[in-house]
Amino acid sequence: MRHQSLIACKPKYDIRLAFDGITLALLIAQIGSRHLLLLQRLVISARALPVAIRDQIPWIAPPSSFFVETNQLADTLAVIGNALTINFRLLHVERTNFRAFFESMDDLIFVTTLNGKILDINPAVESKLGYSATELVGKSISLIHPADAFETSNNTVSAMRSGLTHTCNLPLLMKNGEQLPSTARVWRGHWNGQECFFGISKDQTAELAARAALSRERDLFSAGPVFTITWDVAEHWPVIQVSNNVTDILGYTPAEMLDADFRYADLIHPNDLKAVVDEINWHIKYRRDTFEQSYRLRLYSGEYRWFYDFTRLMRDAKGQLNEIRGYLFDQSHLKEAQLALIQERQRLVNVINGTQLGTWEWNIATGEVTVNTYWANICGYTIAELEPVSYTTWQQLAHPQELARCEEQLKIHLADSDHRYSCELRMRHKDGYWVWVLSEGSVVIRDANNQPQIMAGTHTNINERKHAEIQLHRRELLDHLLVELAGELVNLTPTLGIDTVIERALGRLGHHLDRTFFCKIDHVTNTVSKTHEWTAEGVIPLRDQCQCIAIDRFTTFSKSLRRNEAVIIPQVADLNRNWQEECVLFVAQNTQSLFMPVMDGGRLIGFLGLDAVKLPHQFTNNKVEFMRVYANLLASTFQREGTYESLRDSVVRYDLLAQQTRSIAWEVNAEGQFTYISPLVESILGYRPDELIGKQHFYDLTPEAEREAFKAQAFEVFARQGLFQDLVNVAQHRNGQRVWLLTHGQPFFDANGTLLGYRGADQDVTAWQEALSRLAASEQRFRIVFDHAPLGIAIPDAKRRFIYINHAYAKLLGRDREALLGQCLDGMIHPMIVLKLQHFLRNWHRENAPIIRSIGVICARMVKWCGEMCGSR
Repeated sequence: MRHQSLIACKPKYDIRLAFDGITLALLIAQIGSRHLLLLQRLVISARALPVAIRDQIPWIAPPSSFFVETNQLADTLAVIGNALTINFRLLHVERTNFRAFFESMDDLIFVTTLNGKILDINPAVESKLGYSATELVGKSISLIHPADAFETSNNTVSAMRSGLTHTCNLPLLMKNGEQLPSTARVWRGHWNGQECFFGISKDQTAELAARAALSRERDLFSAGPVFTITWDVAEHWPVIQVSNNVTDILGYTPAEMLDADFRYADLIHPNDLKAVVDEINWHIKYRRDTFEQSYRLRLYSGEYRWFYDFTRLMRDAKGQLNEIRGYLFDQSHLKEAQLALIQERQRLVNVINGTQLGTWEWNIATGEVTVNTYWANICGYTIAELEPVSYTTWQQLAHPQELARCEEQLKIHLADSDHRYSCELRMRHKDGYWVWVLSEGSVVIRDANNQPQIMAGTHTNINERKHAEIQLHRRELLDHLLVELAGELVNLTPTLGIDTVIERALGRLGHHLDRTFFCKIDHVTNTVSKTHEWTAEGVIPLRDQCQCIAIDRFTTFSKSLRRNEAVIIPQVADLNRNWQEECVLFVAQNTQSLFMPVMDGGRLIGFLGLDAVKLPHQFTNNKVEFMRVYANLLASTFQREGTYESLRDSVVRYDLLAQQTRSIAWEVNAEGQFTYISPLVESILGYRPDELIGKQHFYDLTPEAEREAFKAQAFEVFARQGLFQDLVNVAQHRNGQRVWLLTHGQPFFDANGTLLGYRGADQDVTAWQEALSRLAASEQRFRIVFDHAPLGIAIPDAKRRFIYINHAYAKLLGRDREALLGQCLDGMIHPMIVLKLQHFLRNWHRENAPIIRSIGVICARMVKWCGEMCGSR
């Protein structure tokens, strides 16, 4: 039964098994079909990947599958695609950047074959040469060089192919025919797979212009007071180059300084050499390529002079120092004044060094400031009185006029520590006045972002130095004022009389005062009158009540003045009774006064007065000395005006006489022998006409000592057939007396133009010449005042050449007084003010032309014979 049942079940089992097999086969076929479809999609995606990268469009990856191998292939393909995309993008960026660089270069770029055929150019070639790319591409590079350089261009290309050269200095030919100076650097490379030359040409136009400008600059230096010198950095600094004008300044010739054994360091003063070397080494170390120095150099004569040196460190293309160049000019006279000031300041520094400095430390983030006791004491406080001390505390104590400037300096230093913070400012003292303080400091701590955190520094009390500078400035103003006032006195004109000059001077002398005046003594009536007075606004004039005061009323006061002593009245009310009674004749009560005598030799002719009415005033030694010099100048001016008045009277009398008498008329032949002379000669020279005509020559009447010189001078005029105009000469009277004549004459000729002789007239100007002699004596006395004035005074002519220099001026320049006469002052002053000085002198000579013309003719002869300067002035 069991066996039968098994047999009966077998067909059912086989059918099920077959069905399962078929199902499995179908399933495998389906899986295989899907796998094949995925592989086909993968292949399609792989083929689309390069196109997507090239066209920069999105790439569609194949869908994921449950087949691991397929997914791995798809992932790998995606990774490769991403990598290629990135690389292609980078390559595109690089190509774009290269093209942008190629097209943006200011230099001219050429790409050529190895035979010189142009493959490409950048836009700079088009803009600078005027060709388009179409006109040049495919052409030979030789075509854009000048025709006369065609062969040289081809040879240069051949040399480049052989590797013999990598540069070309031929000019480029522009489309309009002009030549562009250039220099080219060439190297080999590849362009679109083809071996080629890359060439970069640099436009040399600006460089050549700069060289020309440098050449002009050197020419300018060669003609001026500044010389240039370049020395090697080798030991003792051998000289490489020096400007030609060095001989005029140092005395050495360029050849001597360029000699192999000559060393610039040997010229530097031994006491200055170490400081100069140390300073140069410091600037070399910290790469500060321009700086200024001042040191002494030994001249060829052996003398040492101070020179200002603007130094520049010259480096090659790699930044290596190869030479040092200096621009130098003589500053000895400035340095001497500077050294005197430095010595004065050093004394102040020594005092400061012996005291404590005020120190401060500023927390920039919080504003908190930590100070020491002396910082507070400078302003009269204790630290406790100022606490809590902050940045605001300093702002409140600082003067508003300096606060903004100091804060600006702080701002600059906080941004750049190389910029030193140093500021002078006033700070309010506890008692209400202002104290000058030097504030210095620097940032000592910065954070990781280089932001300032802590700044520290010092406060130094410089109140004494600042006040000394103010006093020095006031002294300079007084000196300047004295020069101007002296110039006005010297340059009096008919339109600008002495009264106007004195009135103007009193107004300027009254700066910071209330009343200034001049009182003149009349020695005929023995009285004193206030002739000139200036008063400040709100001050009562006293001129009217100070007229014709008898000298006997102020005998005590006048005794001091007659001894040429300045009289200073601290307070009129504080004087004894005699002094009070005399002083109130000229000034009011409660007035501080200074009286300065005006002396003509040993004779008192008047006095100057300064009054302080409203506010107290201290008459310093500088002020007293200033007034004394001006009083001497004023006295000399009065004396000179008197002489001028006598001269003018003499001229008037002479003119009247000349109108009533006639001059000596004469005629001489070509040899100078008299052929005619008027009878008036007998009354003037004592000779009858018959004693002279046909017997004597004109020069026979000249005194023997001057005869040959006058004869040579006259016949020089004969030789050029010139005119005798305003010729002042001397003749000898029959009795031996010297007679001065003013000669005019002109030549006359025959029909053929041959010189026959001269006709003219002589005028007797003996009285005039005697007046000039008195004027010369007056001028000499006036010059003595100038010669011994403590202030340096010099007078230039219209061409700015010295015609007069006093002792103080020559001493100031450190030169011989006689050697300076005739020299032009342009070379002795700073170039920045030469133009201003020339403008001033032109105006001065224009304004004073009338008086120059009025006495020029009369004084011309005296200049030559007497050594005076009337005519040239």
